Amino acid sequence: MPGEYPRIINIHKNVPGVLGEINSIISALKGNIVTQHLSTDSHIGYLIMDVGLSDPAEAIKRIGALKTSIRTKGTP
Repeated sequence: MPGEYPRIINIHKNVPGVLGEINSIISALKGNIVTQHLSTDSHIGYLIMDVGLSDPAEAIKRIGALKTSIRTKGTP
């Protein structure tokens, strides 16, 4: 349920493959995507996801390091 899981918010360049890269990061960290909401326009994407990770700091770091990322934040 939202609120019970850490939330990651990412603003990124809207190019093909971004969502797959982000989902792969969560998967590589053995996390579970509980909810995911994506909204885009022709240039920018805005992603909100609640993840089943005990410490999302590494996911936030990796997602923020993607060349397509503009800004990434996490909440407890």
